[in-house]
Amino acid sequence: GNYENLVANQTPVSTAITDVQDTTTVSLTATPSVAEGGTIIYTATVGAPVTGSPVIVSLANGQTITIPVGQSSGTVTGAVSNDVYQGHAAVSNNITRVSGGNYENLVANQAPVSTAVTDVQDTTSVTLTATPSVAEGGTIVYTAAVNAPV
Repeated sequence: GNYENLVANQTPVSTAITDVQDTTTVSLTATPSVAEGGTIIYTATVGAPVTGSPVIVSLANGQTITIPVGQSSGTVTGAVSNDVYQGHAAVSNNITRVSGGNYENLVANQAPVSTAVTDVQDTTSVTLTATPSVAEGGTIVYTAAVNAPV
């Protein structure tokens, strides 16, 4: 401006900043489908890279995923059994607890994830054995055995 004598007011001012607690969510994904005897990959993902300390994600199946500092995801694998029975139920899992990191409000998306399991055809055989020799009038014992539990 075109002022004759502009003088700055030297009185300090202060501004209060109110921190709004930001929520950061950890989510879980899983391999959509595997064959019996295969491996499921579980991935935990957090909305922003981890700072301070690793984020520890506990799963319902007892496994733990660690998301290292500087990363935004971590993985763990789980084996799927291969049995001789027809059909195999889907495998479900979810996050039960999260901790760590330097987040204002770290929460878990506890929605379950499910992996479809494709049945692998296993051959089950039956073996029949008998008493090798028996005297006339004796008893022959026949035994049938399967190569898998019944």
